[in-house]
Amino acid sequence: MKEKTGSYRFRTDDSASGDVAGQGNVILLRSFRNLSAHEFSFPFQGMSKARDALKIQYKPLLGEGTHHVEFIPFFTKVSKKSSSGCVFLRNKEEATPPDETASAFGRGRTIWPVPLAFAGEVGPNGLLIWTDEKLITSVWIKDWTPVFYKTTPSEATSPEDEERGALEYIEGIGGNAEKILIVDAKDVTDEDMERCGLKTIAACPSYANLDLSGAGTNMREHRERLLSALAATSRAALCSGILFLIAASVMFARQSSIESRVASNSIELYETAFEERSMQPLVSAAAKLRSSGEIVRDDSITSFLRDISSVWEKLGDESGITIETLRYGSENADIQGTADGNEPIQRLRSRLEELGYSLRVDNIQSIPGGGMRFSMNTSKGRSVE
Repeated sequence: MKEKTGSYRFRTDDSASGDVAGQGNVILLRSFRNLSAHEFSFPFQGMSKARDALKIQYKPLLGEGTHHVEFIPFFTKVSKKSSSGCVFLRNKEEATPPDETASAFGRGRTIWPVPLAFAGEVGPNGLLIWTDEKLITSVWIKDWTPVFYKTTPSEATSPEDEERGALEYIEGIGGNAEKILIVDAKDVTDEDMERCGLKTIAACPSYANLDLSGAGTNMREHRERLLSALAATSRAALCSGILFLIAASVMFARQSSIESRVASNSIELYETAFEERSMQPLVSAAAKLRSSGEIVRDDSITSFLRDISSVWEKLGDESGITIETLRYGSENADIQGTADGNEPIQRLRSRLEELGYSLRVDNIQSIPGGGMRFSMNTSKGRSVE
């Protein structure tokens, strides 16, 4: 999990609510009347996965009340295949929702329970007692994870009574509190809050991600789901690419094998026919046929274009002919164009006949300006020796 970076400013609910823009990451400290903390450990990581698992885990205990409780996971340890920390359970119908408190100081503010600003004073294992005019809050931190969070009205108890009750609970479950700190709100200045809060983040950087505002938690969950979807799409694209590469490699290998067999068979066939061996059987066979007087026909479009080009070179720049359309077929080719007169057409015909083509000229028409339009059909009956 990527930790937040930058400077931090700590403010309480009753701090001067002036403009705090430009003061870095503002952390709002408030006392929660309805809040509890419970330890968890999962063989996976991620806000959305942990939140879903916790809702399933606590549904038998909360019943229909699950819909009225906000589940806010706080991760203190995260690895590639596991995560641990605590989940804060908060009543959604609290009189002053944390999101409203945060919005009073501007957007992008995070919220902490006020006692946790002093976690660095007792961590990694210790007991915090925070008291103000309305509430006394007890928090036990085990390996930096808040695992016990109790709030009692100030008029119903005392810090000493809460300390004794918390220590009895801790000892009863086999835990320990190496340090104990009792903080009275009236004895703490804003500078004390900020100094202790910065010490907590320095001692355990995971606290930089602590946020009990529903908006902040939902945003992180949405971001994780989006990144997970993008990662799944990327993996699918990568798998498709790998499959395509494998298929192309198989086809290439097969084609190479076929070409190799064809080349080998051609060499063997030439050796059988001519009783000698050649590494270029097709070239050698064509040479033998030419030397024996046999005629080898070349009906390819390359040969036809080569002949047309040679005719044009012989006619020169003053040929007086412009070819507009050239249609090539397996048996013949059609040439359509314009000429300055009948003589250039006849010169073109003569040159092609010299190369062994059979021609038929028809559909000669006069065009404006004194020229002529013609069509010429060439049969590919010539032979190239």
